[in-house]
Amino acid sequence: MIRRTGICLVAALTLSLAPAATAQVVSGPRGGSDDARSARETIRPPKVEDPSSAPTWLYFLVGAAALGVCVALAVFPSRREFND
Repeated sequence: MIRRTGICLVAALTLSLAPAATAQVVSGPRGGSDDARSARETIRPPKVEDPSSAPTWLYFLVGAAALGVCVALAVFPSRREFND
């Protein structure tokens, strides 16, 4: 009972301090008004680029190697003897 109460208290304390730990500082040491700062530092989304794809043959090679390992492990003789 005491252990469960302690765990609940630790969880409640952690949850109560989480907003303070994740809060962001709005005004920085650079000075100037918030409106001027927000005009200078407009946040823009990242530019969209097509990711370079790996060669298709590489996918087939990795798949064939994985299949080969699975088949080899399936047919590999067991070291267990008759008396086991």
